[in-house]
Amino acid sequence: MRHDPAILAAMFAGRDSRTLIANLDAQCLALTLAGEPWAATLSDGPTCYICSPSVAYVDYAIEEARWLLSPPLYRGIAAFARSCRPLVRASGLDRQVQLNNWLFSTNPVPPITPDAAAEVRDTLIARYPDRAIVLRSLNARSDAVTMTALREAGFRLLPSRQIYLYDARDALPAMTRDLRRDLKLSETTTLHWVENAGFTGRDYADCAALYDGLYLGKYTPLNPQYSVAFIEAMHRAGVLRLRGLRDDTGRIVAFAAMFEQAGVLTDPMIGYDLTRPAKDGLYRMLTSSGIAEARARGMLLNMSAGAAGFKRYRGAEAEVEYTAVYVRHLGRRHVAAVRAMELALTRIGVPLLRKYGL
Repeated sequence: MRHDPAILAAMFAGRDSRTLIANLDAQCLALTLAGEPWAATLSDGPTCYICSPSVAYVDYAIEEARWLLSPPLYRGIAAFARSCRPLVRASGLDRQVQLNNWLFSTNPVPPITPDAAAEVRDTLIARYPDRAIVLRSLNARSDAVTMTALREAGFRLLPSRQIYLYDARDALPAMTRDLRRDLKLSETTTLHWVENAGFTGRDYADCAALYDGLYLGKYTPLNPQYSVAFIEAMHRAGVLRLRGLRDDTGRIVAFAAMFEQAGVLTDPMIGYDLTRPAKDGLYRMLTSSGIAEARARGMLLNMSAGAAGFKRYRGAEAEVEYTAVYVRHLGRRHVAAVRAMELALTRIGVPLLRKYGL
């Protein structure tokens, strides 16, 4: 499955991107490269991390360490991340054209052959000679062929985060005790499941408020600040599929938005009522419903980053995610900075990700 990028380009055409995603300053495009349609973004400086490596590798890393690590360890990692800011700035990666950017934290990547990788590279260099070329959301389990093709075309692969994959493609993973309990809860809950077609006008505002409370309030405002209009437009266009739970008053109290592409499922938006008691198990039910779909359809579910222990106990496995970048056309300073980033992230960042389950 591959979505039409013209949907995204039309949505943002002629308007400030911040009217749809409040902390994003970028231009959205639909490009045809190597005979295939691609969603793409152009951005020129620090903005939301989905378009800004400096925010992703420095600011967001500091925030994530603050949530997950002890104060002494947090202070050490934060100091290291801040010391890397000049290096990331020197790389020029914030002035970029980003391919396959659907404006989510996770964007499953359609396969790219070696010939296509070279053609994409050359076309983008000719069209955007002063911009870095960026492609996020790559991992060895689902993108091994693409990663090899990009390396052969001169891209560098920068480790970005540790994600969790539930792989039901070739064989069903063993049903863990925790997953079994979650699925049972989904069957016995007194809340009311609502599937994609059941979401109507007022529900989009509920979804946006639930997402904001979790991702922006509980976690960090560095996460994408999606508007009601963006969620509604992406759902009505069929880019996102919604599922959720209503209470007896008809209000949405939990939801997940699923994005499917290139044979991979992912939930880039989740939200639930943080004021309800933990025994309601809202997050558990949302997560298990995504796993149930992956099992039923024999697919790979990319569960993104975070909640490491929770996801492992449901059968997901850790994998390092990479961002592919190409800067050779920008000059030696950019190349040297990217190589230094790659070295630091590989030798220091990846061991930390694996040790602390970040």
